[in-house]
Amino acid sequence: MTKPSRAELLAEVEALFTQARGSAAGPGSVGVELELIPVIDDPAGARTQLPLTALHPFVESTVNGEAQAGHTDPHPAINLPGGGRITFEPGGQLEYSGPPGASASAAGADLRKVVGPLRRAAARAGIDLVDRGIVGPDVAGSTDLQVPGVRYRAMKAHFDRIGPWGRVMMCRTASMQLNLDFGPPEVASARWRLSELLVPVLGGAFANSALDLPDGTRASSARLWIWRRTDRSRTGFVRVRGSESLSDAYVRFALEAPVILRRDGAGTEAGDGRTFAEWWQAEDDGRAPTIEDWAVHLGTLFPHLRPRGWMELRF
Repeated sequence: MTKPSRAELLAEVEALFTQARGSAAGPGSVGVELELIPVIDDPAGARTQLPLTALHPFVESTVNGEAQAGHTDPHPAINLPGGGRITFEPGGQLEYSGPPGASASAAGADLRKVVGPLRRAAARAGIDLVDRGIVGPDVAGSTDLQVPGVRYRAMKAHFDRIGPWGRVMMCRTASMQLNLDFGPPEVASARWRLSELLVPVLGGAFANSALDLPDGTRASSARLWIWRRTDRSRTGFVRVRGSESLSDAYVRFALEAPVILRRDGAGTEAGDGRTFAEWWQAEDDGRAPTIEDWAVHLGTLFPHLRPRGWMELRF
């Protein structure tokens, strides 16, 4: 196979920085993704993170939706009539991804319409859908994966080589992500830069996962603290150097991150620890990377702000 040129790598990234759908004048569409951690209390007062094997049947029987057709996962996504969907994170966290709304108010109204009744039904069943960045030490639970699949297994193996925090992030934390339009080309760059400047502001405003850290200090947002320690090469800020464009900076950021997953059309497999740049530049490798490998790799990057045809604010 012929490995892609740098121009082809750049083109794939530029597509991520290009508005995915038409954007009218003004702020554009707003989307929200909300994760909730299911917790139950036993008669003795002990709290435990609910296993996905118990949560998924409850959700499927409660919401008016349809399981994703043709999916082999034993806990498939649930598509809702309003255009949103419910999925499940590696530790059994529930995630609701709403459809793009015309405004923040519209996105919030959809969130309340779907999540409100679900939380009330869960409460009647003795399930607390916790909206915190991380469950505390008072909640028992495992950091073993509850969602199968090559992607999550490869991520766990990669993060385990770095330290203990990847498992905690995958299985014991939750978030609310905000998706915003890039808007017309003349404002896209400014919107991106402003959003990056807001990382400490919004990270502080929404901090609700206070936790005592291993060094004895206390973090207001343990989730952000943990994310930066899962793999510093693929989290945090995408720094623009000198006259670089955003797309050029993102290509460099992606090239410098180790490969977690590879795909060549025959399936998906774990990476071998090398960065994408090392794999791409190798002359004696048994298989050169393809543009499909690059696309998969881009999906395993988790900066504070991620381009996906819109801006995904992850902080």
